[in-house]
Amino acid sequence: MHTFHITVLMLMLFPLSSARIASYTRDSCNCPPEIDPVCVREGPHQYSYASKCIFKCAQEKNKELAMLYEGSCCTARYCNMFEPPVCAEDGQMYQSICELEERQCVEYKLYDQHLAIDSNQDKCSCVAPCPQEWNPVCDKNGKTHANFCTFLNSKCFHKNQLNQTIEIDYSGVCCEDMCTSGQTSLTVCDSDGNTHTDICSFYVEKCRQLRRGVIKKRLQIAGVGPCKPKNPLLTTFDFFINRFPNYHPPRYTRGA
Repeated sequence: MHTFHITVLMLMLFPLSSARIASYTRDSCNCPPEIDPVCVREGPHQYSYASKCIFKCAQEKNKELAMLYEGSCCTARYCNMFEPPVCAEDGQMYQSICELEERQCVEYKLYDQHLAIDSNQDKCSCVAPCPQEWNPVCDKNGKTHANFCTFLNSKCFHKNQLNQTIEIDYSGVCCEDMCTSGQTSLTVCDSDGNTHTDICSFYVEKCRQLRRGVIKKRLQIAGVGPCKPKNPLLTTFDFFINRFPNYHPPRYTRGA
């Protein structure tokens, strides 16, 4: 009875790791019915386990598990796309206040210290507050930015924190955001002679051409299935037949 109640409570408190909690709260783990969470790393992911006992029970079956710190895993709250990057006293630049708050949570749980904002760092000299206006632009990495100002802030972050350069591709929402590839396996051939593995990838390419203004005629679907090669390579036999129409290949027979 205790196992059932504690399992239900943990599923409510830790929905992200509910499958793991449900698997390791049975009597076979011999864990007391208590909530004393720990944050656990499993490969690139992090999960909250209800107690050290449950974590150790799970670790016996999966040696990849490693405890990061006591308490539930720190998760970033949702930040709207107008939030500017911020700098902190650790010398790092964070994409938003939400990302910094997640790091502050980790610093507190690991080292019992507070990570403060430091807006005077040179890294943040190119950051500016942005109006909350929706006038989207798409960068060449396929990411949509709310407006030109938020793009400049993102460019500042990529340059000073990641040592990367991003540029605007075109105005408007990124075509990649219109649909999700892989939802259908219907292969199509477009009017430019290019094959698309699904309808979505065709419409993304059509959208890109229209947004970039690089075409005079709209891209259309020419047919279902892969495009046929415009100049197919001839086999040796086809070559001789086309070059020498009276040529007949020799016939070989077994000797007597």
